[in-house]
Amino acid sequence: MQIYEKIKYMRQHKGFSQEKMAEKLGMSVNNYSSIERGKTDLHVSRLEEIASILQVNLFELLSFGEKSVYYLSGTNNGGIMGQYNLANDAQYKSQLEKSQLIIEQKEKEIEYLKQQNIDLREMIALLKNGKQV
Repeated sequence: MQIYEKIKYMRQHKGFSQEKMAEKLGMSVNNYSSIERGKTDLHVSRLEEIASILQVNLFELLSFGEKSVYYLSGTNNGGIMGQYNLANDAQYKSQLEKSQLIIEQKEKEIEYLKQQNIDLREMIALLKNGKQV
């Protein structure tokens, strides 16, 4: 993903128009549009301005979509951006598998306890009716 594509994607996710970005950067809409089309070479200082407006740091803007999975949530008034580095994929996969096994075991325990509860209720009902258990 090229930097101009990253900028466009993040801007759209934040719900910002090109007009709003251009205004915040002090440039014309046409000049800003040329950034998102990849027609303008950007200096680091301009990238820092864009990152600030998008409420991410420069590293996040530059590395967005590069062997990482990012999640964006919230509104354009201060959403959250996080990063999951695929380099740690094996570690996370192992932890996920362990968690899934624990969940499966807990679900089995819940089913067992539900069955015990049903059996106990049946026994109580029989006792109330004066029948031998």
